[in-house]
Amino acid sequence: MRNARLSLLLGVVATAALWTGLRLGAAPFLPAANEPPGELLSLAGLQRVNIRVWPLPTLLHEQNVTDEQVERAFRSRVANQGFEIAADPDAPQLVLRILVTTEPQRPDDVVLITIVAAHQMAHLGRLDRTLMVPTATLTKAVLTTVDQVEALVPAEVNAATDRLAAMVKRATRVLEAGAAASDPGRADGAPP
Repeated sequence: MRNARLSLLLGVVATAALWTGLRLGAAPFLPAANEPPGELLSLAGLQRVNIRVWPLPTLLHEQNVTDEQVERAFRSRVANQGFEIAADPDAPQLVLRILVTTEPQRPDDVVLITIVAAHQMAHLGRLDRTLMVPTATLTKAVLTTVDQVEALVPAEVNAATDRLAAMVKRATRVLEAGAAASDPGRADGAPP
């Protein structure tokens, strides 16, 4: 039974990773030596954001998880991580999507997939257009049971939001360190 649950989880995680990778696959897979990936750098300095939450799957509604509860929890966690929540339609968006998958042969087992994506305005040279596009996506998956989903959703939303906040902080440090290193007059790394 444990092997079947593990196989289900691995299959779903691999599918989610492939789906996410395909959506982000416009950039080269490996960055140039010593150059952080563009996906990471796109998060640097992110402070002011809009919040968007996709409607929840029916299975979550059946387990007493509401769209309003999840949006409230996400909004609260984003604010607690130091982001300013904006009402500006051009501000970057933090988008939360929660998916579930089950197997008919194992109706009590559920894979809960939490996706937090940063959508930002980006210029696409090929089209000579500026569009709101996903620039970074974090995916978290956990194998659970139907009766545990209601309690697990808030924890998974918090964990995914915390991971995104950590990535923003890391990206900001990387960009600031690169700026300090490229300014020969600032060998100490201090701001000008």
